[in-house]
Amino acid sequence: MSDGLQDENGISIENQISKDSSTINNINNQNITYVFPEDRVIRFYEEDIKRIIICFSKEIDNICNNISEDVDFMNIPLLEIKNCLNNLSSDYFENIKEVHMQYFYKIDNFLKDPKNKQYLKMYMNTINELKLKITSCRNDYDKFDRIFIVLYDYTVNNHKDEISSDRDLIFAFLHFMYCNCDIGKRCKEEMIKNDKTT
Repeated sequence: MSDGLQDENGISIENQISKDSSTINNINNQNITYVFPEDRVIRFYEEDIKRIIICFSKEIDNICNNISEDVDFMNIPLLEIKNCLNNLSSDYFENIKEVHMQYFYKIDNFLKDPKNKQYLKMYMNTINELKLKITSCRNDYDKFDRIFIVLYDYTVNNHKDEISSDRDLIFAFLHFMYCNCDIGKRCKEEMIKNDKTT
């Protein structure tokens, strides 16, 4: 005889974490993996970012890490203002600083290298597309953190075999886009800075 209350299917009620226990039971029994709803997926032409990442990964050890005079990725107070405007959590931003900021000057130098002008064009096309798509569906997401996850998932799901070993660079490039003011709302200071460099 088993301990504890059970429902009509013999499943322990103590283990049910939802009021809609039948739905939870069906999911468990069928071993279904939850997928983000189709109408909340941000679709974009992710082929370009895949190609950029593959090339960048091959060249990363040979790319200089020189600090650009016209870009300051380490202006944390300015980025923290941007984070408030975009509702990016402080925990998520701490991860960006710890894990991906180390790539930012290399990415910047890679894109500015004349020999990589085809990849710069791909990058520009991607950010222009993402700007519009993120703006159009921004109200669907409470935090910008979730937008990063959705874009990452969509990209990696479409290119599992090609970039599986470099999939962390997807986040690195998405975070670069954000910190470089290419996606997400910009504060007045960012707009002034960009006007001076264009």
